[in-house]
Amino acid sequence: MQHMPLYAKLIELPMFQGMSTDDLVAVLGQTRFDFAQKKAEETIAKAGNECTHLCFLLNGKMQVASQADDNSYTFIEEIDAPYILQPENLFGISPRYTRTFIAQSTCSLLLLSKSEVLRLTDDFIIFKFNLLNTISTQAQKAA
Repeated sequence: MQHMPLYAKLIELPMFQGMSTDDLVAVLGQTRFDFAQKKAEETIAKAGNECTHLCFLLNGKMQVASQADDNSYTFIEEIDAPYILQPENLFGISPRYTRTFIAQSTCSLLLLSKSEVLRLTDDFIIFKFNLLNTISTQAQKAA
């Protein structure tokens, strides 16, 4: 299997868990993955910017800053890989990040465009269930 390092990373990510080996091979062969690398202290995504991709933190550590509605305080947390940056904000009335993500160490990112995410949800029921489960969990935590 020529994509072994990416295959190993995909099976660690919640969106791809439960998929068969054949499905993962098909995903690797049919899906356009974009990759990015951010150095320490570089911004990965800024609050207010449009969320156009499903962004996975594959390696590294980042800081997530959440601003209070009245800007009176900022809540900062540290997140290790693997992690998905606000998948609930990819769709909906306001597809924008509500938090700022800053690399604390060198971070490797995998990016899936919205159109690729939609195609994967059409082609792979497990991917669709994993995405719905992730978004539902975020909505329940927010409530």
